[in-house]
Amino acid sequence: MTIYVYVLHNNGVGTESSNISVKGNAEQDGCTTTCSYKKNVANLIEQLSLAKNILYAFTIIAEGAEIVLSLQQACIRLLSKLDNDVEWCYNM
Repeated sequence: MTIYVYVLHNNGVGTESSNISVKGNAEQDGCTTTCSYKKNVANLIEQLSLAKNILYAFTIIAEGAEIVLSLQQACIRLLSKLDNDVEWCYNM
């Protein structure tokens, strides 16, 4: 299962993990990152949660249902349920 996570920042500045490759997204302001869950998601979540610019929330779209969760709830959900790749779209 692929989960699309849209990360909204309260000041419009994106945060990304240094060990995840990022490619430009021509269709929107932002970037799209595809990463391996087991290697990179925990590190990315840690960096996002420690960032000075706190996120509003994660919007998780999975299996056709949209769920808005707090950062903590999203981290717990991702770390406990995912076993495939995750595509992160940063809205900058």
